[in-house]
Amino acid sequence: MKTEETKLKEVIDYIRCAKIGDLIFRRNLMQFSNGGSTVDNYRNYLTHAGYLKIKYAGAYEYIKEIPKDLTYTQLVKQGYPNSDWTKVR
Repeated sequence: MKTEETKLKEVIDYIRCAKIGDLIFRRNLMQFSNGGSTVDNYRNYLTHAGYLKIKYAGAYEYIKEIPKDLTYTQLVKQGYPNSDWTKVR
């Protein structure tokens, strides 16, 4: 079973193979990574964090380089900086 960080790295590596401005299609991402709601969550976090931009249903433009060493926690904090969930207590 893959860990959260391993699955996230898989998704990031897939997207980083594209060039800035390329479209990333949800169906391809799901096929590449064996799908699941976790992959959709990561894609959603990447969109909220400004790495992807929704072009239309199922298509996302790659607009900002994703750091290779980006962790799940960093990604969630970037995507939802004002959330009580991500604030340090």
